[in-house]
Amino acid sequence: MTIGARSKRGDLTFEAIVTAAEEQFLTKGFDGTKIDDIAQAAYVSVGTVYLHFQNKDGVYAAVILRAQDILVGQYLDPAFDLDAPPWERIETWCHAFVRFFEEQEPRARIMALQAYGVGTSEAPEAMHKALHDNITRFHGRLVALFEEAGAAGDLGAVDPVAASRFVWSSVYGVCTTNLRHGSLRLDYDGVRDVLRAGLELMGGQRPG
Repeated sequence: MTIGARSKRGDLTFEAIVTAAEEQFLTKGFDGTKIDDIAQAAYVSVGTVYLHFQNKDGVYAAVILRAQDILVGQYLDPAFDLDAPPWERIETWCHAFVRFFEEQEPRARIMALQAYGVGTSEAPEAMHKALHDNITRFHGRLVALFEEAGAAGDLGAVDPVAASRFVWSSVYGVCTTNLRHGSLRLDYDGVRDVLRAGLELMGGQRPG
C-alpha cells in the first residue's frame, strides 16, 4: 500500500527510493541514515526524495508499509485461503508469520523497530492509516477463523476476538526473539517449538 497517487514514472522513482532507503536503514539504523545517503543510493536528487516524502520519517514509513504489505499479502493471506479445517489454517497462519521472519529477516527487523516507535513520530498520517487498515483487515479475518474453530469445537470457551488479538500479538513477540542477542535469541526451530506449545495450550480441545 503506497502513500498518495503517483504517475507510472513517479511510481518507479518512489520504489527506487524505498529500496535504497531500506538498505540504508538496515546498515546504518534510523538515526545514522541521512536523506543525502538515500538520494545517493537511489541515484536521485535530494529534492526528489523530499518531493515524494515529507521527511526521513516519511521514507521510513514507506519502508515499513512495504514490509507489512509483503507480510500480509505473501504470507498471511494465503493461510486464510487454504481449503482446510479452521485450526489447520490457524496453525498455518502462525507458521507463515515465522517464515516471514525467517525469509525476510531484514524487513522483520525494520518492522520490529517500528513497533517501538522508531522513526514514526513524524510519519505522515497516511502511513498510520495504512498500517491500521492492514491490521484491522487481517484481525477481522483471524477473528472469523477463530469463530469457525469455535463452531467446530476446537476453541473451547475462548472469545474469538480475544483469541485473535492474543495470537497475532504473541506470535509477533515470539518471532522477535530471533532478532535478539545472546542467550535471549531463539533460532527458528526454537521459535516454532514455542509457537507449537502456545497453540496446544490455546487449542487444548483439539485432538493430538
